[in-house]
Amino acid sequence: MSDLQGKTPEEVWEMLGERIKIDFSSQIEEYLHIDVVQIGLEGNGTCLILDYRPVIVVPRTDNWFRQVFAIAHEIGHIANDTTIKRDDEISEQERGANRFAADLLMPKVQVERLVEDKAEPARFAKFLWDWGVSVAALVNRLNKFDLPTPDFLFEDEKTIVTQKFLGKHLKEIGLTWSDVQRRASLSGAQRFPAHLLAKLYEQVNSGKAPAQTYEWALGVQNTATTAEESARETPEMLSADEVLELLEQ
Repeated sequence: MSDLQGKTPEEVWEMLGERIKIDFSSQIEEYLHIDVVQIGLEGNGTCLILDYRPVIVVPRTDNWFRQVFAIAHEIGHIANDTTIKRDDEISEQERGANRFAADLLMPKVQVERLVEDKAEPARFAKFLWDWGVSVAALVNRLNKFDLPTPDFLFEDEKTIVTQKFLGKHLKEIGLTWSDVQRRASLSGAQRFPAHLLAKLYEQVNSGKAPAQTYEWALGVQNTATTAEESARETPEMLSADEVLELLEQ
């Protein structure tokens, strides 16, 4: 049983130190003791229990806000005890995890403060950066609470691209494009916690997975140590889903 089960978004926020760090995956591991894997995964993410420890698996993407929400969504499943889904309840379980993520990343009281007095673009940009959310997600949240949506959040009758909006106000909120690029690189990188790499290494060397699987997890071309190993034929590379199944064994 995870320490998160039964926790509210407000309680999880406190456990996170009341901030969202730019390396959100590492923050989740350090503060919540949940491993996070970032791989080329189809879909939005999933949550596994490996060696009695929760593991959140999310797609790599340089749109960090999508990854942050995906992680928060899976935290919602853990807190709501819906990591094992029943077919007849999946829709409600997914809605529940989405509500949890939205409440964690865009608390009502914080969103309401944004539109107090005069709406200032720099204040919105700082909110997006500090909470790790997108313009589109924030607009949806404003609409949910029947709050005004400022015109500067739109361009060509659509919500403005988050990176573009941030770029207009970087200096005002004390950031540079290097900060944005670093956050994008962190969320876009292949990521495996060390103990999961060790388990995968064991599977490879016991013949249960091709060597390329471990190389792929490391993000390298070849880890062969002898000419014979380099020349050997290896089985076809496993898919991301197959790697996850392998780790569950």
